[in-house]
Amino acid sequence: GLVLAELIARRRANRILVVSPAGPLLHQWRNEMRDRFGLRFTVLDADGLQRIRRENELGANPFDHVALGLISIDFAKQERVLVELERTQYDVVVIDEAHHCASLGDAGDREDSQRRRLAEVLARQGDGLLLLTATPHDGFDPHFASLVELLDPSLVDGRGVLRGEAFKKHLVRRLKSHIPDPITGKPFLEREVHPEKVAFGRDSHPRFTAFQEALLALVVPNLRRALRNRRYGEVLAFLALLKRSVSTAAACRNTLVAIADRLDGLAERGAEDRDARAQRLRTLREYRRRAERFGALSVEEEQDQAILEAEDIASELAESGAEDLLKRLGIEERESRRDSERLKRLDALRAGVRELAKRAADAVAEDPKPAAVLDQVRAIRAGEPEANVLVYTEYADSQAELVESLRQAVARGDLAGDVLSISGADDDAARIAAFTRFRVGDGLVLVSTDASAEGLNLHQRCHHLIHLELPYNPNRLEQRNGRIDRVGQTQVPHVRYLFLAGTFEERLLLRLVSKYERQRKKLTFVPNTLGVWASDASAARLLDGIAQSEGDLFGPREAVLEFGSGHEEDTASPAYRDLVAEVERAFKDYDQAAKSHAWLGEAGVHADESQRAEAERARDRGSRLADVDLFAFVCDAVRAESRDPKAVVQTAPDLWTLRLDANWTFGLDELPGYDAESRTLRLTTAEGVEQDADGRPVGFLGRAHPIVRRSLDRVRNLRYGSGGADVDVRSAAARGDRAHPELLLTFLGSVETGAGREYERVFAVRVGPEGAVEVLAEPETWSPLADPGRAIPAAGVWDRLFQPWAGEARARALDAARNAMEPWARAFLDRHAADLADERKALDAWLRSRTDAVCGSPQALQVGLFDTATSAPRPRWREGGTDRERLASFATDRDNPVAARREAEGVLALYDRRDADLRQRAIVKEVVVAPVGLLMLVPDAEVGHGA
Repeated sequence: GLVLAELIARRRANRILVVSPAGPLLHQWRNEMRDRFGLRFTVLDADGLQRIRRENELGANPFDHVALGLISIDFAKQERVLVELERTQYDVVVIDEAHHCASLGDAGDREDSQRRRLAEVLARQGDGLLLLTATPHDGFDPHFASLVELLDPSLVDGRGVLRGEAFKKHLVRRLKSHIPDPITGKPFLEREVHPEKVAFGRDSHPRFTAFQEALLALVVPNLRRALRNRRYGEVLAFLALLKRSVSTAAACRNTLVAIADRLDGLAERGAEDRDARAQRLRTLREYRRRAERFGALSVEEEQDQAILEAEDIASELAESGAEDLLKRLGIEERESRRDSERLKRLDALRAGVRELAKRAADAVAEDPKPAAVLDQVRAIRAGEPEANVLVYTEYADSQAELVESLRQAVARGDLAGDVLSISGADDDAARIAAFTRFRVGDGLVLVSTDASAEGLNLHQRCHHLIHLELPYNPNRLEQRNGRIDRVGQTQVPHVRYLFLAGTFEERLLLRLVSKYERQRKKLTFVPNTLGVWASDASAARLLDGIAQSEGDLFGPREAVLEFGSGHEEDTASPAYRDLVAEVERAFKDYDQAAKSHAWLGEAGVHADESQRAEAERARDRGSRLADVDLFAFVCDAVRAESRDPKAVVQTAPDLWTLRLDANWTFGLDELPGYDAESRTLRLTTAEGVEQDADGRPVGFLGRAHPIVRRSLDRVRNLRYGSGGADVDVRSAAARGDRAHPELLLTFLGSVETGAGREYERVFAVRVGPEGAVEVLAEPETWSPLADPGRAIPAAGVWDRLFQPWAGEARARALDAARNAMEPWARAFLDRHAADLADERKALDAWLRSRTDAVCGSPQALQVGLFDTATSAPRPRWREGGTDRERLASFATDRDNPVAARREAEGVLALYDRRDADLRQRAIVKEVVVAPVGLLMLVPDAEVGHGA
């Protein structure tokens, strides 16, 4: 956001496209850019594009009519959208979560190929490209090289291998240890993790215990059968059912009801078609692969996955039966192969699943997980009465159950405050309302699902997070933890993992998460290792570990492993030992990858002390060049333009209200703090404040905010009022610091090239009635004279003290300003020419390297013994000529592969754009010095005299 706002403020970028994953993250981009920087990005979805088409002429490209656009990666990759993107240009393209655009080769699928093609198109259509990701390198160099190739194809050879170390200048990799708090200077706070055991038993939770025992009687025999038959993928739906059971009984109950409904359908239709089941299994594998890679599915995908899993379990039970479950429930099952008896068996199975669903419903009242969350929140509030608490769950059913349970506790008086919820099913307005309230209020509990885990900044008023269940996927885990464990957190983040004692959640998942947390501290980055059931071998170990743990479900338990301790896990079970070995192998491979590629290790890239110090110096230089109080500048501009004496009013220590004239309101609609009816703008100077005392939104000024740009335009505008005067017809007077009257005139000096304004400088000239002229180059030398505290009434001052000599003095001041600007402009143009020469040299070297990579080195014609030089014609790209000529010849030679010809065309297009830009920037126009303002400096002896 800071980078884009600065590019817009400096007029280096007018057209920007941000590509991001769909869902809350897309809207979060829009809201953050609007609220923090005053930039109004337009969400480009199907409805948005259609609206733009209706507003413009037939056949218009909608992307040409939106300067600042936001689009989801999966919408943009569609062919009909991609065609229009290929016909437009952007100054800057930003691809968020850029790892989705890596070229995966044979490991990818059709969607991966489409995302890659989108990235390649946008890389060609954008003059600047930013690739952003917080997901670590996966250890495969070709995947990383494919991202680097988007930035500059010359950094990668034709085999997908990085060329030396040149890529590092395009890479910035920062770790938490590199990011101190900007205010306190303290390092990133290390999170504290707490495993919280949730106990239950036959005495304390009889119905919940009976439900868990019956569920295992359904699940475990199917897992063992899959192990014997090596059909691992066909029973992963049972594992999903088991995971729901350790989330909440309500989530498991809803799935069991869906399974029973599917069994009813099988009873009516008969046996399921084999092809239909194969297709369902393929779809489920694809959903699991997507969840493994992206961390979470969309709401629609999760719902579809739950339905398919219920169908799969019903189909498997219809074939294999559920003898152990029926015995435990006391339901008789008759064995027979005849159709009539098959229906009786299916009726018994349906009755058994219905009874299990009923036990799940009965267990909801005794479910220990919601009660444990309430206990944890109350324990947190005992030390911090106003603390906000964030709770994450994997399932929408569990979210609904937990929210209802906590709200009942609030109604009973067992819990103070209020309970909020956010899920992927919420619309944008509801999500923003809950999100905003949680960020500004106290004493709140927010229950969220993983579908809304990305992009939320909840650390302003929250440092407590509770995981209702333990996820497999570390991407999902880090997305959850990252909501409070992020830059700007002023309190130690506390992360609590709830696990159901005596279940596979304790036996396996807690220990995997413990391993993960210890390795995270060691490596400072997170490999994707917890999805250990992605392969058949891993799935076999996981299923075996769960099946073998059935017998000791309610037996005595060993001490719970503490996170971060040196305590070794109990590996008595061969299956569990194999499973831990699988995780160890994954971490070992990733650790080795980090050692072999130093930039992946703890040092980072562009993160060492010298480079950070250089960046700080550059930022300080920029701050000095733009040494202005932005808020005060805007307030002064509004006061000067308005005739309302109360145009700027301070309403609180950090809050102000600006009353704007009609011509100042353009572009303010929908921005925080602006009231169109009253034409008032509420602003704050405190970054963390988003509402005033009455709960109304307030804005925060960034350099690209519309009101800032309007104020700058006012300063640049040389013709105020009427009559074509060079200065404002209204005059300003201030108490001077000398014995004679003087004029203080400000000027704007600028240098423009064919590409636009390259350099500008505001300075002042102080001139008196007698010939003395003083040029004031730095703002601090003349801005104190314009302090509002020095202002005096201006009535009659001009005619009495300045009229006789001001015309000639202003001419002398303009001559002095032009003379002063000349060496500044010359010094800039010298630097500018040197920079252009360096850029031209680098561009030509890049073109040469890309030409040789695509076409090969030019070769002299080898003439045979009986041939002449003209009897063996060859393409020009093989012989010689300029690099551009060789590439153009290569791109039009139909004997070359299509992919290689497309690459040559892309290199040519990129070169031509850069070449045209350099040529335009080399065209230097006249240096301009224009008057901006005038201030009458009146001696103390004259103050109060005259009219």
